[in-house]
Amino acid sequence: MSTRTKKRSRILNFVLLGLMALLAAMTAIVIATTAGRGMMPTGYIITILIIVGAILIVSIFAMKRKWSNIVMIIISGIACCVMIYAAMFTGEFIKTIDKVTGKASDVTTIKVAVLKDSRYDSLEDLEGKTLSYSASDEEDTIDKVIADINEHVSGCDYTKSQNLMNLADDLRSGDTDAIIVNEGQVAMFDEVDGYETFKDEIKYIYSIDITKSVEISEDSLGDVFTLYISGIDTYGSPAATSRSDVNIIAVVNRKTKHIQLINTPRDAYVYLPNSGDMKDKLTHAGIYGIENSMQTIGDLYDIDLDGYMRVNFTGFQEIIDSIGGVDVYSDQDFTVAGGGFSFVKGMNHMNGIEALAFARERKSLENGDSQRGIHQMRVIEAIISKLTSSGELLSNYKGVLGGLSESMQTSVPSGTIYGMINQQLSDSSGWNIDSYAVTGTGTNAETYSMPGTQLYVFIPDEDSIEEAKRLIKAVQSE
Repeated sequence: MSTRTKKRSRILNFVLLGLMALLAAMTAIVIATTAGRGMMPTGYIITILIIVGAILIVSIFAMKRKWSNIVMIIISGIACCVMIYAAMFTGEFIKTIDKVTGKASDVTTIKVAVLKDSRYDSLEDLEGKTLSYSASDEEDTIDKVIADINEHVSGCDYTKSQNLMNLADDLRSGDTDAIIVNEGQVAMFDEVDGYETFKDEIKYIYSIDITKSVEISEDSLGDVFTLYISGIDTYGSPAATSRSDVNIIAVVNRKTKHIQLINTPRDAYVYLPNSGDMKDKLTHAGIYGIENSMQTIGDLYDIDLDGYMRVNFTGFQEIIDSIGGVDVYSDQDFTVAGGGFSFVKGMNHMNGIEALAFARERKSLENGDSQRGIHQMRVIEAIISKLTSSGELLSNYKGVLGGLSESMQTSVPSGTIYGMINQQLSDSSGWNIDSYAVTGTGTNAETYSMPGTQLYVFIPDEDSIEEAKRLIKAVQSE
């Protein structure tokens, strides 16, 4: 063998040794990160070890043969690429799960607002002025906000308005110089005649976030559990306290791979834990925190919810776009009021913004709010179906996980999520997803959050509520 040939052989062996070391290291990382969290089935681990072990053993023998070490360099290189991709995917996935299942919290954004054409441009301009707040605000929150304001400006006089409309009236009339308002409540002005433009009449000159921890269980959920899915009407943090436009119970039976979705219309007229003997819209419960919404739903159906999943509209769009859109069935032809989106009776392929418009529309639908709830569940079903029955999550994991990490917060323990992944990998069959929408009739009534005015509300039909209870128990007892 010539010196040149020997040198070439040594270089190839050196390259092969490097690939073998890299393959062993990446395999160890993938197994450690997945198996350590119970995410990968034992059968998968054994298969990976056998394949990688075989590649390493054959590579050792191939180092003595100049032709075969080239073959094994190619094979080892491909295997390394696969394991590097697997390590990147699992690392990103675990990072996302740790983020969305991290310490749960409610973030209430309180703002100081003045009339848009006023001369006040900063908090300091309000020295010695009058600031008003609504009586519906929680006292401890208002106390914290006032204490914070007093650190920046002195001599302010604080007054309490009976309700949000009085608060707006006082600002419009000049009876107060500024108002302290929960950002989540500002959107409620759209519901009242004569106040639809109020949010465009004001400007914000100060803001403070009040963070409240939400108590969650660290124990993994069992084979059967119930979740409250809340879709909030914001484009920011999923922790924001805001109106809940999507209110769905998901009853999950891991043994039978059956999910029952129960939708309750956002305008359902119900008792809130904090509303005493006065009813309110279900959507308003979210303004007072996720636990308030959970208890409201739990009381309505006589169940204890095991956890929640809160999603904002930003991630809703991003997730759907990242998986190439979804196919959703519509019962009727309709065009979104003022939005320009049109849908036909039958299957419709939708990107993120189209699916969002489909899920939010009610004015142009025959059954209004009830049909909107059905649409919301169908979009959720389409997302679950596509993610569990295709390679979209693997091929577009950065987009999917990026959308989840920025738009979702859940109290479901990470161990439960990893366990369900393990189960899905072991048994790749699809899930059976059923949906049911509570029915009822619309009317106008006074609400706890906006007393003194008549708002549109939805009166749930008692027989429909009982049917929802029956469906929940049926899945729980399978």
